[in-house]
Formats: sequence, C-alpha cells, structure tokens
Amino acid sequence: MAVSRKILCKSILILTALLLIAGCPNPTDSGGADTVVNALDLTGLITAPVKDAAPVTAFAEQTQYTGVIVWQKADDSSAVTGSFAASTAYKAVVTLTAKTGFTFTGVAANAFVYSGATATNAADSGTVTIVFVPFVAVTGIDGIPATRNAITGSLLDLNVGVSVVPAEATQKDIVWSVKTAGTTGLTSADVASGSFTPASAGTATLTATIVNGKAQGDDFTAETTITIIKPVTSIANVPAYGTKDYAVSLAGATPIPGDATNKTIVWTVKTSGAGVSAITDNSFTPTATGTVTLTATIADGSGLGTPFTSDYTITINELGAVTPGVGLGEDTSITLKGTNGNVTVDLSKDAEVTLTVGDVYYVSINTAGGSYTDIAWRLNGTKQEGITGSLIFLDTSTAKTIKLTVEGKTSSGDLESSGTYTFTINN
Repeated sequence: MAVSRKILCKSILILTALLLIAGCPNPTDSGGADTVVNALDLTGLITAPVKDAAPVTAFAEQTQYTGVIVWQKADDSSAVTGSFAASTAYKAVVTLTAKTGFTFTGVAANAFVYSGATATNAADSGTVTIVFVPFVAVTGIDGIPATRNAITGSLLDLNVGVSVVPAEATQKDIVWSVKTAGTTGLTSADVASGSFTPASAGTATLTATIVNGKAQGDDFTAETTITIIKPVTSIANVPAYGTKDYAVSLAGATPIPGDATNKTIVWTVKTSGAGVSAITDNSFTPTATGTVTLTATIADGSGLGTPFTSDYTITINELGAVTPGVGLGEDTSITLKGTNGNVTVDLSKDAEVTLTVGDVYYVSINTAGGSYTDIAWRLNGTKQEGITGSLIFLDTSTAKTIKLTVEGKTSSGDLESSGTYTFTINN
C-alpha cells in the first residue's frame, strides 16, 4: 500500500510538471495581475500635527493599503516625544503596505499628496514622507496707505511697494475688491489683480484680502481709499492780444476737458511787460505796448499734489494797431472776437452788432481767397494811418457807436471796400 501511494504522488507531480510546461495556469494562481495603487491622496488618512496635542500614529482605513506612521522633527529627524510644539516643523514617515490584489510597482515618484503639506515618495515605493510646516499667520500688509491718489487714463498698480508681514507667512496672495465705488464705476473684477486704469473720477474704497491669512477660514483684510481725478490737459480761450490802457479779462479762460476735477485758475505774471506786474480778479490793464507772459496754475490740476501750469504770452498794442495779414474781397467775412464769443458777418453788406462797455474786442478779416495789399481800416469814415494788417482793436471803454470799414487793393490794383460794420457799445 505504501508503495502505491508513492507511485501515485510521483504520478501527480509528473502530471503537474507537464501541465506547467504546456503553459497551463498554476491551479493556485489567482488568474490576474495586481492593480497599481491609485488612491494617492493621504489627506484625512493621517492626522496633521496640532499644537499641544499628542502625535496620532493610527492610520485610517483604506481599501488599497494599510499604513504605519512614525513622527519625527523635520529638521533633525529625531523622534517626537510628548506633544507637538508651536512653530515647529514635523514630518510623518508613512510605510504603506499594499493589500492583496494591489501593488506599488508603477506608482510614480512623488505621486502621493497631502493637502497643506509636502509629500514625497520614490517611484514604485509605498514609503511616503510628509512634511508639515507650521502655519504662520499674516499680521499686516506693508505699503498699503490709508489713502492714495490716481488720475483717469493712467495705469495704477496697487501692488507696487506692497509686502506681506511676516515674510514667512503661510498665505501671501493678495486679491483686491471694491468695497465702495462712489462715482468711479470700479468693480471688483476691474481691480482684482491690483493693476487697473481708472476711467472716471471720484473716490473709492478698496479691500486687500489674503484668504486664510489669519487661520484656516479666517481671512486677513486691509483697506485703502483712492481718490481719482480727471486732469486738466490745456486751457482754452486765453486772449492773445490786448489794448494799451484797456483792461484785459482772463475770466473767459476755460480748462480742458470741461469735466476736469479741478478747474480754478490762478494767474500770475511770469515775465513782466507792457506795464503789467500783477493780475487782479482775473484781469489786468497794460500801460504800455509790448508783451507780457502769464502763468496759469490749477491746483491739483494734473493730479492730487501736482498742479497744472501753462504759460501764455499776450501782445499789447495801441488802440487801432494791427497785426500782419491780408484778406478782403467779395467772399470775405469779418469776425468780431472777444469775451462774449465770436461773431462772423459777411463783409459784402452792412452789418451791426451791440457790444458792452468794458469788454475787450478785436476785429479780424477772413478771406475766402485772393491776396490783397494796402489794407486800410476806416473808423467812422476816417482812415487809420499806418494800419496795414488784418486785425484792429476796438475802444469799448465808453458807450459809443463805431462804424468800421476795411479796404484793400487786389493784385490788379483795383480798390475793394467792405460794407460798413457798425458797433453799438452800450453800458
């Protein structure tokens, strides 16, 4: 009987060997390859360090592997004894063991992750090191003033000169938003990055936010108030001429654009001339001929703390004096220019206009074509000797009537004359 058993066992072994040689599966083989571990997020499986708490070495249940945790100090890898201390970095060395049907072969290097910490692992390895850096709260943001200034149409970068305190704070990303927009029209989307170009003037309050800056779920915020102005770019309607012994008004000077934030003009004499040394109530009276250069200043005109300034040279002539120029003929018109605006009238017929005593006016000729010589002006029928240009100043110091005509010679020598332009000057 013993011999029969031996013969049977040998027969079974021989049969098994023949089956393996023939490529048949091992009767004890499960029949499939192991699955590569793909549950790579260890967040929640390992309890992060908490100040004054004892290290937790228990590894949460996972379907693909089990784990053993060893806690060490991050700087010297010494074992943690007692409780976790404040402001100290720790690391968890986790040894994972694949469960049946799973394998770490095929897991890439540093594939494991842990939210809020840094996890590293070698390729094809279940040994993971997780470093927990202590949370450092934001205590302030340097460089954000309580108020700041800007001008429309110019780029403003709120992050220039700004730094998070302390420098080693865990969270340092600043997001800007609008708390109150005022008349600026700003939105949080406009200012989120901190760099934007304001389009409208006004005052807005902005908030700088560092999400989770103080602690998880507790943001750090700071505010700044921005005053945006629309700057002055030029000043229009500044008189270019004046008449000796007659007041020159600067009241009609107009800052451009019309909706500039600050528009109050202060006039000063930059270069004295024509007997002018000061400006009083936006007016001056030259006592001599010549030129005087004035400076117009608008406080905060170019930005808060930055005035707008521009210089203007005004030429002062004798009453009836003219500036060089030509023009006359059938299609020529005459333009009255002064503090009350411009009036243009066809010279081919008589015309009349009413002026106000004290206003400053001069008359110029506008030609539609042709060239004229020997231009002469006649005031109340009397030819003004020595006046040979296209511009004449009017004496409007008292109530009166002035009849004005202008004449000139064509290229063929013919004398042409305008109609009579009557100025009635009333108080």
